[in-house]
Amino acid sequence: MKQYELVIVISPEIDQENSDKIIDNLSNLITSNDGTIEDLDRWGIRKLAYPINKFREGNYVSSLVNIDPSKVTTIEGSIRSNEDILRHLLTLKD
Repeated sequence: MKQYELVIVISPEIDQENSDKIIDNLSNLITSNDGTIEDLDRWGIRKLAYPINKFREGNYVSSLVNIDPSKVTTIEGSIRSNEDILRHLLTLKD
């Protein structure tokens, strides 16, 4: 198991309830792949550095995730397939 930092940017058109569902689905995916979430921090709506899909704002969520490196591609594949997530960044913590 290694520790990763995961930051996702959810579309600002998604309401709070559906945003919570996206985060819950992602959390369930991580735990079903034998991972754990240490910390989950909702930053809220922030201005983007550049427009993404004509959006100038996004709903940011940051988390610390412990997961086996062989499962990372599964997690990222699921994130990429979700059209409500504008961007994500999964980095290995030192």
